[in-house]
Amino acid sequence: MNDFYKIPEIPEVYGYLFTPFWQTLPGKILTGILILTFLAVLLFSGFFIFIKFFKKPEPLWMRALRMIHECSPDELKTKAAFKQAYFGLTGVVKWYFDERFGGSLTQQTDEELVSGMQKHGYEELIVEDVKALLDSSRSVKFADKQGARLQLEKDVARIESLIKRTIPSPGK
Repeated sequence: MNDFYKIPEIPEVYGYLFTPFWQTLPGKILTGILILTFLAVLLFSGFFIFIKFFKKPEPLWMRALRMIHECSPDELKTKAAFKQAYFGLTGVVKWYFDERFGGSLTQQTDEELVSGMQKHGYEELIVEDVKALLDSSRSVKFADKQGARLQLEKDVARIESLIKRTIPSPGK
């Protein structure tokens, strides 16, 4: 009588016929590798996002000096390249003074720039340096390569010293 009511044992179908892949040793290794790869990607992306959002912005004067050094006279070979270098130098000067002291200097012509700087009360030495750069940029088309290279080196040094003179003091 006890045997009649006894439910026969039915083997579990899950895992009875074969072992699933994720329960085998290669499956566990592959799962571990995938989890570690995901964590590494998550960690690296978090690190770069952290750097992007919490990095101190580069000061204007440092960015301007870096942009000036990109106009290196060593790589220039043609008059068109020298013209482009001077165009870049004057653009950097206009951008720097526009950002540093305010105003709309980037959209002005060379003559408007000098008269605007004089009108807004910039130091006479600063105005003279900018005026000398603008004069050199106009006369570069008449110079030979060696003369243009020497003049560009002088102008780069002049603009570097100009920017270094206008670096704000740490208290400002």
